[in-house]
Amino acid sequence: MAFTATVGTATPYYGQPQNGGTFTNFAGGTTTGTQVKTGEGVLYKVVINSPTAAGTITMYDGTSTSGSPMGVITVPSSPVPVSLEYNMYFKTGLFVVVASQTEDVTFIYK
Repeated sequence: MAFTATVGTATPYYGQPQNGGTFTNFAGGTTTGTQVKTGEGVLYKVVINSPTAAGTITMYDGTSTSGSPMGVITVPSSPVPVSLEYNMYFKTGLFVVVASQTEDVTFIYK
């Protein structure tokens, strides 16, 4: 099963903090990993829209799984949609592995 990646830029509205964030949504997982952004940046949030029980999401500062691990999210056995705030800097790039083929995850970064 192939995954669908959507990349976009959030449109600010009056009163919204101006972080100029970009988002990438993965619907259907990316089990081998995907380069979300090359170069330095900030990972603001990870939004798990349609969680899969016991699924994992791994983020790396790098261009592959050999990069420095930034975090591993393990979805609980009774999943609910959740937004996780990171505000974490990365230097080389943001590389992600979404281990479940049915996970729907959005990464918000700059």
